[in-house]
Amino acid sequence: RRVEYTAVGHRVFWSNGLENGVVEDGVNSSWGLREPPRPVVSTVPGELPPGRYQVVLTYLRADSQESGASLAVVADVVAGQGLSIALPVPTDTGVVSTRVFITKADGSILYHNQTVPAAATVAVYLFPEERTSSLQTQFLSPPPPGDFIEVYNGHALVAVGDRLNFSEPFAYELFDLRKQLRLGSKITMLAPVEGGVFAGTENKVVFLQGETPDKFDLKGVADYGVIPYTS
Repeated sequence: RRVEYTAVGHRVFWSNGLENGVVEDGVNSSWGLREPPRPVVSTVPGELPPGRYQVVLTYLRADSQESGASLAVVADVVAGQGLSIALPVPTDTGVVSTRVFITKADGSILYHNQTVPAAATVAVYLFPEERTSSLQTQFLSPPPPGDFIEVYNGHALVAVGDRLNFSEPFAYELFDLRKQLRLGSKITMLAPVEGGVFAGTENKVVFLQGETPDKFDLKGVADYGVIPYTS
């Protein structure tokens, strides 16, 4: 399949519609990290304040790239208890660590609790500790394999069918897939310019005007489409 690619600094992002990746210093790795499966949480003897706790996990790569978060697990703790967290083994060989995030008792903000090696199978939280670093990647994922990819104003753009997905600002490997633009027919061209992005589909050309994808204003340009790979 034809490979589309775009460079950001010394990294090259690529996709062929079925697979994608990032090449850096001649080595290919995944484009973003899949979020971990939901952990299994149980109570054990400990001294945590009684209440309801939420636990999620993220993965970390050697270059400090962090994955999105797993689904949360809720555990009710009574006096004299702590938490034991069974950790999944990562399937991505690029993962070096698992990060554990836990709320305070009856809280809603997930704070970084500990980071353990990827090979670890259990983490425990037995005694209360003050934490201040909160989870930053909840609801974020790696991009889907796209037919066309580009970069615009610190955002990676990935076209999949009629959908345009875009990364978080200057976080090219983290996408909120709930945020997307639908152009009505299969996207066949992405052409960033100053002030916006020309997007061609099978039956029209539009200009996505704005400084960031979440504020694009769609303006019609032509009522005919673009032949793929003729940008």
